[in-house]
Amino acid sequence: MTSLKSLFGWTAIFFVCLILRLPSLWIPIIDIDESQFAIYANVLIDGGLPYVGSVDTKPPGIYWFYAAIFSVFGPNNMTAVHIVTMFWVMATAWYCNKIAGELGSKRAGWLAALFYVIFSSIAPEKIISTSIVSIMMLPLTMSIWHLVHWEENRRFRDVFLSGIFFGIACLFKYQAGINLIVVLVWFIFRTVRSPKKEPILLMGKGFSLFLVGGIFIGVLFSVY
Repeated sequence: MTSLKSLFGWTAIFFVCLILRLPSLWIPIIDIDESQFAIYANVLIDGGLPYVGSVDTKPPGIYWFYAAIFSVFGPNNMTAVHIVTMFWVMATAWYCNKIAGELGSKRAGWLAALFYVIFSSIAPEKIISTSIVSIMMLPLTMSIWHLVHWEENRRFRDVFLSGIFFGIACLFKYQAGINLIVVLVWFIFRTVRSPKKEPILLMGKGFSLFLVGGIFIGVLFSVY
């Protein structure tokens, strides 16, 4: 019964997402930024070098995202980009569900998923475009989920993965870096206010592994 309710719930949320983003299936360019991302992606597919063959000030994540989709579904296939984005938003909503469900209740999890789908898809009109923010939110949300998961099991693999996904989010938008402060404050709060009086060494090791994960992605990007 629980699995049927879950299936019904996700089906309903998907249809909300589909209805709100339906115009993106027949409008090729919803926001002017999409044209720049597509041009840059085509340069990468043709063998051009980032920041040489095409110049922009943003991190390369969004261009790789477009290039990957164009490589599979054909050049300048913006319908495919928008369909992938729709499922990307659903994946982000799934992690919102897991985080809120873990920290609150199942009801909170479903509301978090539903509200994310709604408020990431309505007003202004260009919000349904495949923007950097909409794509960045999945790795950022995955980062927070692994941090919450570490809170439960204390497996340092989770806190390292949290850093990995944080680093990936920064490859889409530099402003994702603000989460470094958020995570630091969280570790300090857990150390000071935890009922179990978590050892400072444990929290320090956790935050250090988070940093290592993020730096690892930065090093890979630098080598690239």
